[in-house]
Formats: sequence, structure tokens, C-alpha cells
Amino acid sequence: ILTEKELTNAETISYTIVFNEKVVGFTKEDIQIENGTLKTFKQEDETTFTITVTTEENQNNTQVVTIKEGTCTNQIGNSNKKVTNSIIIDRVKPTASILSEEGSIAKNHTITITLSDIGAGLSENNIYQYYVSTKQDTLEGGAWTDFEPEKAFTIGEGLTGTYYIHVKTISDKAGNTLDAVSQGFVLDNIAPQ
Repeated sequence: ILTEKELTNAETISYTIVFNEKVVGFTKEDIQIENGTLKTFKQEDETTFTITVTTEENQNNTQVVTIKEGTCTNQIGNSNKKVTNSIIIDRVKPTASILSEEGSIAKNHTITITLSDIGAGLSENNIYQYYVSTKQDTLEGGAWTDFEPEKAFTIGEGLTGTYYIHVKTISDKAGNTLDAVSQGFVLDNIAPQ
């Protein structure tokens, strides 16, 4: 049983089943699937079959495909052995939280950005950056700045008003993407009169 990847976030996964000689009596009922649903079964030639198996939204586990023992035979009646292959399914997006130690209004905010992924883990190719913007939906008035996840940093020096921290898009190892995330904070650096 062959498949292209060991880890995927695909809705449908293709497998190729190759016997070392011509078999008789192999059908889709001879295939056992754990954590998926058989969608298609096709005989390509005397020794090769292809199947597609679907996954579920937010699935995060291992899909196992097994050809049961003794379900088909070669030309002289020898039965097949049990064969299994598996693939890790990760269809869960990473998550991000942006928290301030000071609460909603402060002169300066001590910010911690926490990123996590309950599936395959975060991609090594992510660039961790934030942007302090005067707008919730667009980037305005700032610049992208590097940060380390879960390491606090301070914003707000000399700023007054509502500002939004935008975190750049991140991905996990399976290719699931968390779109840019933002959180608003109020800064007050004006002395009372």
C-alpha cells in the first residue's frame, strides 16, 4: 500500500495497492480503513489497484489502511498476507493568542503572543512578526517587528488611542494556515490637566 506523503491536511488521500503478482477476488470489502471513509476503488491492471479515502474537517489523528489477510489469492490459490500503511492527518489550524499583562487600558502594554498547534507542530519556515496598527482591519502607522513566541515585549511608548497588534500568518507542518490575527489595546500617555 503506497501513498505520497507521511503527513497531510488533504480532504482526500490517494493510495496505490500493488501486488507482486496477479490476484483473484480482491474487492473494496477487503480493505479496512481506520479514521477515514473509502470514496473510490479502481482496478488499474492485474496487480495494481487505487483507492481514495476521505478525511473529516478538523481531523487530527492517524489514518490506517489495511488489506485483510486471506481475502484474495494468486492464480494457484495462495492467499494474501495482511498489509497495513498509515498516514498522519492534521486538518487543525494553528492558534494564536495576544495577551496584555496590564489589561485593556494602560500607558504601556506588556504583550505576550502565544502560538500553538495541537497537530503536527508549527512549521520551521514561519516568520514570527507583529505589526502595531491604528486600524483593526488594515496595516497603518507601523512596521513589521520580529518577536519570539511566549516572550513578553512592550508597546505604547508615547502612544495614545486604540492600537491593534496584528500577527503575521503562520502555518503548521501539515500546511494548515492561521490567517493574520489581531487584538486591540488602548494606550493612554496623556497626562491629566
